[in-house]
Amino acid sequence: GSPNNLVDGVFSPPPIVNARFTARGSLREPVIIVPGIMGSRLNRVSDGEEVWPKTLKMSNPLTPADDYLDELKLDTDGIEFTASEMNPSSVINKEFTFVYYKNLVDSFKQQGYVESSTLLTFPYDWRLDIATEVARFDDLVQLARSHSPTGKVNIIAHSLGGLLTKEYLSSLQDTSFVDKVIFAGVPNLGAPLAYKVLNYGDDMGLKWFAFGLNQEETKDFSQNMPSVYELLPSREYIKRSGSYVFDLRNGRDPLSYASTAQLMKENGRNERLLDAADQFHQERDLDALNISSSTAFYNIIGCGNTNTIGGFNLYEKSVDVPEFSPRLTNGDGTVPLISSKSFPNASRTYFASYKETGADHTGLVSSMSTVELIKNLIDGFPDNVSLGIYGDEFACVGLGRTFLISSHSPVELHVYDPEGRHLGPINNDTLNLDIPNSSYFTIEDNHFALVPEGDNYRIVLDANATGTFSLGIETLYDSLPENKITYLDVPLQSDQTNAELNFSGAQNNLNLELDQNGDGVVDSVIAPTAVLSGASSTDILPPDVAIVSPEEKDYPRLGMLPIIVNATDTESGLAFIDVLLDGDSLGSSTTIDLFYEHLGNHVLSVQTSDRAGNPRALGSHFQIIATPESTISDIERSFAFGWISKKGVKEDLIRLLKNAIKVQKRIEVLEEKLSDGKKVIKRIERLEERLDKILGKRFLGEIEKRKNSGLLNEQAYQ
Repeated sequence: GSPNNLVDGVFSPPPIVNARFTARGSLREPVIIVPGIMGSRLNRVSDGEEVWPKTLKMSNPLTPADDYLDELKLDTDGIEFTASEMNPSSVINKEFTFVYYKNLVDSFKQQGYVESSTLLTFPYDWRLDIATEVARFDDLVQLARSHSPTGKVNIIAHSLGGLLTKEYLSSLQDTSFVDKVIFAGVPNLGAPLAYKVLNYGDDMGLKWFAFGLNQEETKDFSQNMPSVYELLPSREYIKRSGSYVFDLRNGRDPLSYASTAQLMKENGRNERLLDAADQFHQERDLDALNISSSTAFYNIIGCGNTNTIGGFNLYEKSVDVPEFSPRLTNGDGTVPLISSKSFPNASRTYFASYKETGADHTGLVSSMSTVELIKNLIDGFPDNVSLGIYGDEFACVGLGRTFLISSHSPVELHVYDPEGRHLGPINNDTLNLDIPNSSYFTIEDNHFALVPEGDNYRIVLDANATGTFSLGIETLYDSLPENKITYLDVPLQSDQTNAELNFSGAQNNLNLELDQNGDGVVDSVIAPTAVLSGASSTDILPPDVAIVSPEEKDYPRLGMLPIIVNATDTESGLAFIDVLLDGDSLGSSTTIDLFYEHLGNHVLSVQTSDRAGNPRALGSHFQIIATPESTISDIERSFAFGWISKKGVKEDLIRLLKNAIKVQKRIEVLEEKLSDGKKVIKRIERLEERLDKILGKRFLGEIEKRKNSGLLNEQAYQ
């Protein structure tokens, strides 16, 4: 998919003689390029120093957290802090070897367009509410019109720049001065990737920086960025797709728009900006733009890139610890097809096949094929398209298989192809993305690598803690699973453990080699938990789990508490089940001996997974309490174990407790006669004082005295 005349990321378009433009010379309508999110440099107003992208500092190993980008933070209203204002100085054309808008700009310059008159770019502060930039954009449009022989202009908008352009045009009564508008990769209805950015961080599509962008830092500074909230899928997105967040913890229903927003608010996202983003999409109704009939609107869509996140499945990994897994879909690697194509105002729509053009989301404004198309559209030749660009989305399906490889904590996932090219993290959270047409992303301790079918891959997992890990490998065809292989609950004996698997398909050797101490010697071979195909490989539903006992109530510390847990899975089958008390596995135990448990709160939790790797956890919170009866049982068992050395001590303590039981029963009888008035109440109060003296003073005093005299040991005392 890479153009042959691409040198250092920049291509030199062949000269095209356009009779219309040659004859008219400089009589050409100006072109305005509106970049996407993070596509404009931001400089500190106070001293002019660049803050974004400042790539030399980003690539510095001494600043792996990229925390210098804290300067990009906004207040909770989504507004710049005083004395921390930024100036959008210029559009990013090229940074190191990565080409963003340079190819597009150069293609027009080579046609005779002149910067600042007939070729203009609109750098803007991509952090802020889109509406705040409209007035500045209008100033640039008016400047462009002053250089236009017809008074008309052309607009090329990429990604978030398309939403800004739509916001601008919707604010106008008359748009007839716009000759052509070209959208490229515009998230008309939003993109689920924004959900990941806000909740888990992301490199924001900056895989083109070999050194990457720290995901935690991105999550941190995006929390109060109105633009990221405006990029969240809208109500219309959910109306058309059904949902993009599927909460599979306690039910089976996809989340509505309101439920998704509520979940984000509960997870600490900015409630004010969530509501404002909803209002932005609802009030503007940007899909119903009132565009002049004289304006030609073209929509260029990237498709066939199954690296595109289309949603998330939410599971309960352990009690109160959620886990997300991505739902991949057709798109340009950032924007799902359902969002980018949802624009009824388009005069014509073009679909750029990722497999044929190599154009991902950024490539829509930098690859040879799409840049040529954009230029031809401006020149008035909408039928001149390059190879790999089609007028029908059917060209975006049937484009082959990919492997989705996923690991779940606590390991790092690495993939190597036969040439030794690496996909995965290197030091300081930086990513290597050397394998062509691949992608890699993380959601907390979960790692996901997507690679094309056709190579023999070496999959390596490096432990960073003890515990267990899981590995899954799915074969996808057009984002839909064909088969799935899982290795679940694999033990990690040390943080030096590593595992390797040579994988080229589900039919070959599937044994995972485990080196527990990192000495290079294979200690054990792990066979797959499951090799699934057909309907079982599409299983996304976790097992059904119910805790019958213990119930969520108080239990006196007396005898044995039965454990009754039911777990079933009808799709791929149950893989394992682990029952834990306060975080410690109970193994095969079916009861809890309450004598050995402390008084107070406890939780019995169940962790399980089906063979497809879908986890489920459930907890039952209960309390162990002391009563005189349960304490008598404690004393009897302590004596039997030799913790109380003399029978007389045992009998003295039990006598006190039996006396307390008698007093308690008298209180209970009197409580039934409360209607008799104040006299009964006073008797109850006197008996309660007596009970307090027996249990709160005499009994505690006795066990303290017996411990001090050596007749009752520390275990019995506790």
